[in-house]
Amino acid sequence: MNIVSKNGCLYVSFDKYIDEDSIDSFKQEIDNAYKSEEAKDMVLDFSGSKDIPDDGVGLALGRYKHVLENDGHMYITGAKGNVDKILKEHNVYDVIPSLKDMKDIKL
Repeated sequence: MNIVSKNGCLYVSFDKYIDEDSIDSFKQEIDNAYKSEEAKDMVLDFSGSKDIPDDGVGLALGRYKHVLENDGHMYITGAKGNVDKILKEHNVYDVIPSLKDMKDIKL
């Protein structure tokens, strides 16, 4: 996982399979970076991940709750294959907008 903060936005990119054993550490690392960087907005980029367990939905929705508490915006990008399927099955896109291209981000 790679985390970069720029202009008040935390960009989180996943570079491998997100497994159940790594979910909690990812959540903690993202939350710590979000607080320490004083970010308002967040982008989760799943382009480097080929799969995600159902618990990964909680990773996305839990971070969305933090972003909402800060009156921020959150987006998902790069989800494909099984990751996209899981997010669709759990109606995540009804809550967190999905972007095809990072240029479409409106913060």
